[in-house]
Amino acid sequence: MRFDKTERILRALANKTSIAIVSAILKYGEACACELVPALNMSQPLVTTYLRKLYFAGILKKREHWRYAFYSINEDYRALLTRLPIISQSTE
Repeated sequence: MRFDKTERILRALANKTSIAIVSAILKYGEACACELVPALNMSQPLVTTYLRKLYFAGILKKREHWRYAFYSINEDYRALLTRLPIISQSTE
């Protein structure tokens, strides 16, 4: 079972878009898709697709307020993510 969880996390972080989104959320603390789209210069459908993948992998947690979903890093993964060189370089 643990292997499935690890595989899901690695797959979710296996591309530049996911890394950019995780790095931005680590930097801002919490963000919704509408804030990430201009910050990352990406389309809204692309950002929401990757937010959903990261959420279902357990990397992000979600807080809903009215029509908006705000995403933040799941505390169980914060220490791990900040130690990854590719993410720590992106947040500097």
